[in-house]
Amino acid sequence: MDPELLLDPETKAESTAFKDFFSTDSRFQYEGLVGRGGFGTAHSVKYVDPKRPGLTRFLVKKSLNREDAEEMLDNEVLFLKKFKGAMHIVQFVDIKDNPLDKWEARWMVLEWISNGTLSQFIGKAKKVGLSRLPNRTLWRFFLCLIRALNGIAWPSDHRDSETYLETPLKNEPPSDIEHGDMHGGNVLLADFIPDGEHLFTPLLKVIDFGLSTEFPPEMMHSAGTAVERNLFDVGKLMVCLVTMERRSDVRHPTLRNNPLTTTIGKTQVQTMANKIFEAQYEWLDPDLRTLIALCLAMETQNRPSLHNLTHWLAKSVEVRDAKWYKDVAMESDETVNTLCRDILFNAEVTVPN
Repeated sequence: MDPELLLDPETKAESTAFKDFFSTDSRFQYEGLVGRGGFGTAHSVKYVDPKRPGLTRFLVKKSLNREDAEEMLDNEVLFLKKFKGAMHIVQFVDIKDNPLDKWEARWMVLEWISNGTLSQFIGKAKKVGLSRLPNRTLWRFFLCLIRALNGIAWPSDHRDSETYLETPLKNEPPSDIEHGDMHGGNVLLADFIPDGEHLFTPLLKVIDFGLSTEFPPEMMHSAGTAVERNLFDVGKLMVCLVTMERRSDVRHPTLRNNPLTTTIGKTQVQTMANKIFEAQYEWLDPDLRTLIALCLAMETQNRPSLHNLTHWLAKSVEVRDAKWYKDVAMESDETVNTLCRDILFNAEVTVPN
């Protein structure tokens, strides 16, 4: 816990209240404040219950005592209920006989995701001298982000409550839900999972739906559909991962911002992905570059459908092994896995020669 987070009296009083509430039940150990923003705070709580051995820690997110902050938390609760079970979206944790039930404040309990934000991951990678990520890491992170968009586009109120891998629904139009605040600080790295998509790289989860909206396309003028706007935001994140920059410098999609014109298939596409076409990124898989460029297309109709994009990404993750690339050592299963684990857990990273 950063002691600077506790400097103001309101936050000190809030942390004391959390400690008092959880001290009444031996299952809980309040660990402290782990984050504070303009609209709320986040707190870590350790949990011990023999009946739930899989749950050892959770996060409590509380709004500040302001109307706008409370409305944002209420908004997030509303949307997260729609995404119940989505593997790549943060989930509620239900705690029976939660001491906080007696508190009139606005709060919610979320799963603990332990490996930090995507921005922090990039920062750690740069700090240890890593100049780029393997293409096969980028493919997997891209697929995780698009899985999350599938979960947003086809909410789980159409499914059962079990955890599910988010896929596009064939005979149902996507929702009009826009995340509205998708950046590297709102994507968390979860655990490695022994399946094809998360064996070598950790699962990514999208968080923070306080600014999310659901408006029909006719209310958004020329901004496109919610899916198209979410795709643009994912494209910006992918540029950050390619360029190893924690903050995106991708500009708004207008002619005034000098989009790059490139030929994709037989179509001339104007894209805001200018940066990744520079010579220093010649190592980037050309198909991966193309898909990122399409997500960042200036004309929204040139952005891919989630159906096609999910198919392309899943297939690429499946078939593009190390031998697909010139730098076999950099793209090997061992390197992809070791680099991710070293960036997350170790002070030093070994890059293959």
